[in-house]
Amino acid sequence: MPHQRARHLLALLEKRLQLFPIVGVLGARQTGKSTLFRDLLPSQRSIHYVTLDREEIRSQAQRQPTLFIRNLESSKYRTVCIDEVQKAPVLFDTLKAEVDERKRPGRFALSGSTEFSKKIGIQDALTGRIALLRIYPLNQSEIENRKPSYPWVDPFKVSTQKKVPTPKKLVPLKSTQMWLDRGGMPGIFALRDTANRASLFESWIETSCARDLARFEIPRFNPELARRILIETAKAQIPNRTEISRSLGKIPRQIEAYFQAFKALFILYEIEPYKTSVGKSNFYFFDAGLAEFVGASIERRLQVWFLNECFSQFSYSGQRRPDIFVYQTHRGSRIDFVITAKNTCYAVKLTDEEAPSTYTLRSVAAFRVKHPQIPVIVAAPCLYIQQPDADSGVKIIPWSALT
Repeated sequence: MPHQRARHLLALLEKRLQLFPIVGVLGARQTGKSTLFRDLLPSQRSIHYVTLDREEIRSQAQRQPTLFIRNLESSKYRTVCIDEVQKAPVLFDTLKAEVDERKRPGRFALSGSTEFSKKIGIQDALTGRIALLRIYPLNQSEIENRKPSYPWVDPFKVSTQKKVPTPKKLVPLKSTQMWLDRGGMPGIFALRDTANRASLFESWIETSCARDLARFEIPRFNPELARRILIETAKAQIPNRTEISRSLGKIPRQIEAYFQAFKALFILYEIEPYKTSVGKSNFYFFDAGLAEFVGASIERRLQVWFLNECFSQFSYSGQRRPDIFVYQTHRGSRIDFVITAKNTCYAVKLTDEEAPSTYTLRSVAAFRVKHPQIPVIVAAPCLYIQQPDADSGVKIIPWSALT
């Protein structure tokens, strides 16, 4: 398939399968979970793959879960892979009983397009028995079939000598713009025809809003309202509950259940304000192509690009997911994100200006005055790493150096 790429999560998945009897891979619809299990994992180990998207298989799993699980296992296979396992919730108790009897590492790999515990009410059923991993839309190094790189894990280790001197080296910069326009959903991003991509995005939204959200028992559920929430989240200048509900003519509590469902389906991230910030939590899409389709600005798509690169790089390198916050002052000066992790803390200002404007740098300077201990990365579509002044706590780094 022309859009198939090696996934950097594969190496980490193999490591977890060597340690845990069950490994779960979670992620939004069409981020590559099925391809990971069905097409890529067999290069590492022998597997038996089934998907609960097929009604006859799902029905069997629901009627006879123990027999279903035992029929899947065989000496020929090291791992049984069950795709979209949340569609047969009864399997979780059966899996718990099975691995309690025999805790061989790598017995089962499960995938789901919703947070297991939030969607089906599992209360610690698999605690200590399962390792959970997250798969994201393709990041840039995956799209370009490059080896994994993790610059956002510590962006200040990026060499100050790194530059992009020739047209050949400009490919990553162009790829960032492509990601901003098309996103990283494997079955969509590679389509060159805009109309074809739009058709698939429309189908994705229809399925998510009309079918996936319907399973969450939202009071007076309205799929058209769900769609409008997504559109307003993409377009809102400040994408918080108050602004989005106001644009819809609603009050926040009327649409709160939709936000919680979108989060459980990994469609929206909720990013809370930093401890010294004003304002409320903001919501961001998981994929820039989808955001672009419903009308998001370049500023919003850059924020989505950063979240995908940062979360995927931390995740695939085996590190704990970082805590990410938004930051804004009473006067409206903003830093896009503040990132805190085990070994690092830094802030990020994103811009589509090759030479960041005075206004952009002024907001960075204001942040540094209040937080001199937190260095700032200004990510820009430039060619060279720059240091605006003697303050070593601020660097302008090319988009291409951070992927």
